[in-house]
Amino acid sequence: MEKVHAIMRMNFRNMIVALMLSGMPIVMGISSEPAPPPPPRFGEITATLAELQTLADAMTVVYLDTGYYVSIENLNDLLSNNTVYDFDNINNGGGTWVIDPATALFKPQMANLTVPPHLWQGPYVTYQDSRISLTGSGYDRGTLLDFWGTPYYLFSPAGLVRTDQHVITLELYDDYFDSYAIVSLGPDGVMSSDDLIYTFGEPPTRLVLTSLSVQSAYRGDTVRLRGYNFGAGGSGNSRLLLGAMTINAISSWSDRQIEFTVPSGAASGNVSVEKGQEVSNGLPLTILEHPSAAAHWLLYE
Repeated sequence: MEKVHAIMRMNFRNMIVALMLSGMPIVMGISSEPAPPPPPRFGEITATLAELQTLADAMTVVYLDTGYYVSIENLNDLLSNNTVYDFDNINNGGGTWVIDPATALFKPQMANLTVPPHLWQGPYVTYQDSRISLTGSGYDRGTLLDFWGTPYYLFSPAGLVRTDQHVITLELYDDYFDSYAIVSLGPDGVMSSDDLIYTFGEPPTRLVLTSLSVQSAYRGDTVRLRGYNFGAGGSGNSRLLLGAMTINAISSWSDRQIEFTVPSGAASGNVSVEKGQEVSNGLPLTILEHPSAAAHWLLYE
């Protein structure tokens, strides 16, 4: 063994001498490049996946008990005014903002979960104080943080659930998921290939719009509308509207997407779909004026 060590030391000295004779600089133990972040520990990944499933299972039980979905923050709430934090009372503010599974959108008013048939039976999970966000961390106050300090995010089929604002937005994954999903952004804390995702639940059962490919367009532009339950190909009793104007220039119509051309006489308004007696929610579309048209009008002012 001593002989092996002696040979290793001799080879190392020979290498250093060779480098010195070649004129190459010798820098040992120092790099100008920042060290890459350490890989996530396998235990953290495994624990995160287990927490995702626990949260999803709890959300499913909430749905069975109340008929609604709620925010991740709500899952550890009590039906009591005697809570350490005000956001841990399920009836804080006189009700609870809930998601209607039929539309995957927030109901327009807070729901009363203090009485049957929507009686709250929580807490459905418990959170350690060191693992919750008291400020919201860019999401909801009281929400659970993953092992890397980033909130777990809840998505409905319509987009990111933002309970503090009681809206569904197109942040991060837009309306990518066809079911509900709970997402950890992983060790890097940003949307990337290391995200951990657990899906559950079903898509909406009612006619609902989730996104437009653009928020503003010129007349003659092509726009894509996404949502649920449009009906494949459109039927004789279905129509697409911009404000009160019926849009007839439709290039494709499927159960999940409609592609149309903005009409020449269109004005800014909400895009909506009517199917028989059912009317969807509306998504705003701003109609822009071409610069040449604006300049033409300025000549007459």
